[in-house]
Amino acid sequence: MWVNMKRILVTIILMLLARCATTAQIQSQYRLTQGEKLKLQVTAPPSANEEALQIFNERLTTQLSSNGLLAGPSDASARNLEVSVTNYTMRHGAARAMLGIMAGSDNMQSTVKIKDQTTGSVLSEFTVESTNSTAWGTSKGMIEDHADKIVETLKVGKR
Repeated sequence: MWVNMKRILVTIILMLLARCATTAQIQSQYRLTQGEKLKLQVTAPPSANEEALQIFNERLTTQLSSNGLLAGPSDASARNLEVSVTNYTMRHGAARAMLGIMAGSDNMQSTVKIKDQTTGSVLSEFTVESTNSTAWGTSKGMIEDHADKIVETLKVGKR
């Protein structure tokens, strides 16, 4: 009996730990200098719904601002930060709750480019992918984690 309880507990812990995975792959490294600011531009495919894009854009803006990275509208020296959501697949909440991993997985992938505002040349490029194949967590939580990983990667680069 005790052995079965241990197995169940370990299974539950592993499921909670594996609920959402977010990775960043850096194609070209660029370190922001002290005081450097970014102007944000977000694009997404038609499959991404408006509510999800609003959550994503608000979280990115809030995180960039709170980390001192968001440029004002008149900042001519700022770099352009282009975030292109290249893949957005989200299960319906009811399907996630009823079917769990049998309902497929949630996925969000973005390509992030830092560009020189004057020349338009790409200074840095990286891809961030977030997935959730479990029934744990919410789509909002995954979207916010995705935005957080983008800002974290901008701040410190690949870990």
